[in-house]
Amino acid sequence: VKLETEFIVRRKLVPALEAAGSSIDDIVKCQVYLRDPSDFGAFCECWRELFPNGIPATTLIPCADPAFTIGELRVEINTIALRRDGATRRERIDAGVIPAFSEFPQAIRAGDLLFISGMLAIDRKGLVARARRDPRKPFHGSSIQAQMQAILENAESICAAAGTSLANTVRIQQFHTDLDDFYPSYQIWAQRLPEQPLPLSAVKVNYLPVPGTTVLVDLWVYVPGARAGGHATRREKAV
Repeated sequence: VKLETEFIVRRKLVPALEAAGSSIDDIVKCQVYLRDPSDFGAFCECWRELFPNGIPATTLIPCADPAFTIGELRVEINTIALRRDGATRRERIDAGVIPAFSEFPQAIRAGDLLFISGMLAIDRKGLVARARRDPRKPFHGSSIQAQMQAILENAESICAAAGTSLANTVRIQQFHTDLDDFYPSYQIWAQRLPEQPLPLSAVKVNYLPVPGTTVLVDLWVYVPGARAGGHATRREKAV
């Protein structure tokens, strides 16, 4: 997985970005699809080495095996980057939230968009305590709802540090190990943002990298009052 990752970045992404007037230091968001649970540690080690000037907002998404059009492949990467000569610059956001993976940024702000790294309901001990099932009372409480509450609390802290709020969310992706969890997780969104339409998609994955976690959340959030390309922008409802 290290060799594949290095090849993708150095032989694919760097030339493509250079041709577009950009560079890996201008990447603001990455989604990485990983086939094998055992690859996460090696990938993260390689990822940190490839971005010595700062890792972009990154979401690591588990996928099935076989995962890609060529069966032997282990990783796929897509990116969003800024133009080197553009007016927008990237800014690392720190709200004191524990990221899903060590040394990953909590979020990157680029003009009027905030890209939050993939979030899990974890603390330094793993799955947050409130989401752990009590074997003495297995049917009391909802782990998925406790996970979503913890994730959205962290997301709100990140948004506040970037000058925005969850009410300005423009893209939500949730990756569930069990799609029966989708509606209970949606109820937490509805409690936090009542009567607001949500730009949300949900996908089933076979596993998540931290034991006990069952949902991974990826968010893009509009930052009001920010200027992109010299022009103020705004969030509007769309049908």
